[in-house]
Amino acid sequence: MCLLALMFGAKTTERADNAIPRDIGVEKARMIYRDRDFAAIDNNVQQGRKVILKSCLKNRTTLLKKLRENPEVRMVHIIQGVEAQAIRAAIRLYPDEIVLLMHDGFVTTRAIDVQALERHIFDETGYQVCMADGIIDLPADLEFS
Repeated sequence: MCLLALMFGAKTTERADNAIPRDIGVEKARMIYRDRDFAAIDNNVQQGRKVILKSCLKNRTTLLKKLRENPEVRMVHIIQGVEAQAIRAAIRLYPDEIVLLMHDGFVTTRAIDVQALERHIFDETGYQVCMADGIIDLPADLEFS
């Protein structure tokens, strides 16, 4: 959770209202910030963000119209744009099976070939994504009206 928060721009501060301390508590946040591996990952994320933003083509996305936004916000928009491209590619591969779109995923009416989907997304977008799958068990007596 903390690594994902870093990717989405969380600051490594001890302020109780910041993302990481809010989610795991201030004391645990202090502990994780002192961890050398976590600090190295934080540094890598920050450096990677700079490289990605510098190399991102301005005409490929509307997010860069707001160049005054801070790098973390612009990076989140890029990530969300990649997620949207992946979902559109999934819909093209499984148009009849995908029945519900979610924030960064979807629900299907049956199990799908996740590895085939990941290859399809890569072929269409050039982005390598890892999809998580699972089955939602519904009660047998559930009725839809």
